[in-house]
Amino acid sequence: MLKEYTLNVPGKVIITGEHSVLQGCPAIAAACSRYITNHLRLNDTGKVDFIDKEPQPPVAYQLLNQAVEEFKRYFELPAGVTMEFSSTLPIGSGMGSSAAVASAAFAGLCMMTENKIAPEAMLESIKRCEHIIHGTSSGLDPAAVIYGGMVKKAKGIITPCPLSTPLKFYIVHTGKPDCSTGDAVSHAKTKFTPELVTQFTAVSEKIEKHLEEGDLPSLIKDVQENEKLLEAVGVVPEKVQSFARKAESLGMGFKISGAGSICGDNGGIGLLFIPDELQTQAQALCQSFGYTIDQIQFHIGGLPCLA
Repeated sequence: MLKEYTLNVPGKVIITGEHSVLQGCPAIAAACSRYITNHLRLNDTGKVDFIDKEPQPPVAYQLLNQAVEEFKRYFELPAGVTMEFSSTLPIGSGMGSSAAVASAAFAGLCMMTENKIAPEAMLESIKRCEHIIHGTSSGLDPAAVIYGGMVKKAKGIITPCPLSTPLKFYIVHTGKPDCSTGDAVSHAKTKFTPELVTQFTAVSEKIEKHLEEGDLPSLIKDVQENEKLLEAVGVVPEKVQSFARKAESLGMGFKISGAGSICGDNGGIGLLFIPDELQTQAQALCQSFGYTIDQIQFHIGGLPCLA
C-alpha cells in the first residue's frame, strides 16, 4: 500500500447529445485538459477525510461518500485516508465535475491500495455516484472521464472512439448556472416529443459524420441546429440564446455543452466553432457579452487504475 498518491482526473465536454441521450439519441463527449486533483495520504483517524480548498455543498460530500462505498464493493478500505482536492475544472458549469470528483475518489483509493479495476465496473460505479447529482446518469460523463479521449453512446452502448478530428474546439464560459444539473435534466425530460427525439437523433448523426470528415462549414450548420433544439427543451437562458443568434449571424456555430439552465442568465459552458478568419470577431463577440473563451486541449488516455 502506498503512503500517498496524487491523481489528476479530466473533465469533459459534450459535443452532442446532452439531455437527448436520456431519450435514446446518440451522444458524443470528449475528455479535456481541465482537472480535478486528488492528493491522498494515509492518516491515523481510521476513516476517510475530505479536504477542499473551498467549502462545498452537502451533496458534494454525499457524492464522495458514495464513491467510497463503491470502492468497498470491490476492495478493502485502508484504515485511514485523507483526500485533499483542488481543481482547474469549473464546478457546476457543464464540464463533468461530478463524474471527475467521484472518479478521483474511487480511482485514488485504487491507486493507494495498488488495485486495478475493469473499466466497465468502474463506469457502473461512477454512474451510481452520479445519480445523486443528476437523478439519472446516462453514463456519458463518467465514460469520457474514465476512458479519456472521445466516447460515443448509441443504442444504449458506450464505446471509446478515435479522437481524430482536425477541427479546433473552443469553450465559451457563459457563467455558472443558477439551477442544478438535476433540475435542468428533470425540466428537459418533460419537453421531449417523438418529433424532437427524431430531430435530435438526426443532428447528432450529422455532427458525428462532419467531425470525422473535418467539414467545418457543415459542422457549424449542425451545431446551430443542435443549439435550437436545446432551446426547444428549455435549457438555454435568453441571454445565451442572444449570443447564439449573434454568433450564427457572423458565420459561427455555438451550442450549450452540458445541462444548461432553466433560470437566470448563465448557461454554463458552450462550444463555439469558428472559421479561422473570424477569430478576431469571436473574441470581440465574447467580450461584448462578458464571456471568456478558451481553445480546448483534449485529454488522451484512461485512468491509471484501469485493468
